[in-house]
Amino acid sequence: MHFFPVSAAVKKFQNVGFQASWQASTGGKLSQSIICLSPLLLSVCYLLACMKPNRFNSSLNFPLSSSLNLSLNSPLAALNAGVVLFYGYLFFYAVNFFRWYFVFPAVVQMITFIFLVKNCRLLECSRVNRHAMPITLLFIGGSFLLNLGFINWALDRHTVSKKLFNIVREVNQMIGPGKALGAFDAGVVGYFSSGVVYNLDGLVNSYDFFESQIKLGRYGDYIERTGIEYLLLRNNMIKKKDDLGWLVADPQVVFKAANELKSWRVGSGFDVVLIRIDDL
Repeated sequence: MHFFPVSAAVKKFQNVGFQASWQASTGGKLSQSIICLSPLLLSVCYLLACMKPNRFNSSLNFPLSSSLNLSLNSPLAALNAGVVLFYGYLFFYAVNFFRWYFVFPAVVQMITFIFLVKNCRLLECSRVNRHAMPITLLFIGGSFLLNLGFINWALDRHTVSKKLFNIVREVNQMIGPGKALGAFDAGVVGYFSSGVVYNLDGLVNSYDFFESQIKLGRYGDYIERTGIEYLLLRNNMIKKKDDLGWLVADPQVVFKAANELKSWRVGSGFDVVLIRIDDL
């Protein structure tokens, strides 16, 4: 699995839009989108406060500890700047990003939140500005719930990876050990498979594989050369009507209904199918 989102170079080839990636990551739910965007909002606010700390303090009438260092030269400012850059990359140059990509922004959000709460003098706030106390409590409670929501969401066991894990265990029983299996979602499949797994998406293969096989639509050559016996892949990879139907772009690769051993529903519009490969 990729710890960092897939690069823009691959995104151009895959032609996967931001909206599709974002919905795949958040499930298209408003609550999860808010949770994922909250670190960006906090980081932007923190950096704006660092640019003009005195104006920020006086305009809000929000007494802070004298030890508070709202400076762009601080390590915390650097971390928050990293969060903003990360989201910039995520929005414009990433594809197929997953929930664990938000761990770094969420950790920085928690550190920033603790830092600000530690340096807020709540009693003085309540005396100077009658609105400061409820605003502060709302901020603290909201940040706590957002972090709690992220932890609960990130630890959800009903994920694509969990479902792929169960599928791989069933595939192991169906085809037996030692078989050559080609897969696009090769992370979970490769780790738990009892056979030899070949990654077909080109993301961790050599540059030559990407140029001579994937871009030219010559998967048949690769399948024949490696001796792949089975394919475990998303159903849209073998549909001519889909832009991602790379495999059917190669006339060498012919899929027969009789060779489709089993199909699994992983999510909305996301089916995984096990196919036996005949001699090409």
